[in-house]
Amino acid sequence: MSDSITVQTAPFVNVDVSSTITSFVSNKRFPKDLTVAALKGKLELVSGVPAGGMKLEAYNPDGHLVCQMDNDSALLGSYPVDDGCRIHVIDTAGSSMGQFEDVSKVEKFEISQEDYEKRTDSVRAYKERMKMGRFDPELQKEKEEEKKRKAEEEARKIEGMKVGNRCEVKVPGHPTRRGTVQYTGEGLPWSTTHNTHSQIMPTPQQSRTFCGCLSTDTAKLFPHFMCIPAFNAETKGARVKSGW
Repeated sequence: MSDSITVQTAPFVNVDVSSTITSFVSNKRFPKDLTVAALKGKLELVSGVPAGGMKLEAYNPDGHLVCQMDNDSALLGSYPVDDGCRIHVIDTAGSSMGQFEDVSKVEKFEISQEDYEKRTDSVRAYKERMKMGRFDPELQKEKEEEKKRKAEEEARKIEGMKVGNRCEVKVPGHPTRRGTVQYTGEGLPWSTTHNTHSQIMPTPQQSRTFCGCLSTDTAKLFPHFMCIPAFNAETKGARVKSGW
């Protein structure tokens, strides 16, 4: 009885696919018993390069060229292409790089806001019929009541703040800052604040951070006091803790 060696490999291979006409790389799974000609037909759908004007190169996971896949009748499994390798598609027809990525050449459907609102088959029309989101009167009423409640709570909080009180300001995404309350109230036009509000300059012994508390998030922020550059903060009263 003669000795024999049988080599068995997985029937499929997972490879990356790149091309000369796009910067995108996609991952695909192909059977190893696929001929190179049939593989080109599948790669045409992936890369956009016509199968008849296509050359294939195989690269290992480190990016080094392994071989040219130039025999259309050969099987994919006959080439040293394993999982993690990359098959690079070269367009011999001379298509330019990125021609399929330039969306400015794609004709787009455009419609005016007025015409869109008249349509009965749009997402907006569906939401209106189903009373969803901003078209739900009960939900909008709850949001208005919640907004009013928060505004009242903030107003009560600001009423308890006195100019000169120590304060701590906590703004999401920023470090906690401590200082002294120098202003509370609505945002005022620059011409008013510039002419009527007092000038406050801290000394080195004073707190390094001063804050002005605004009772509304719609007020325009203008200077209401003066201090060392970058040591001021104008913020909503809900973010300020004072009076200790």
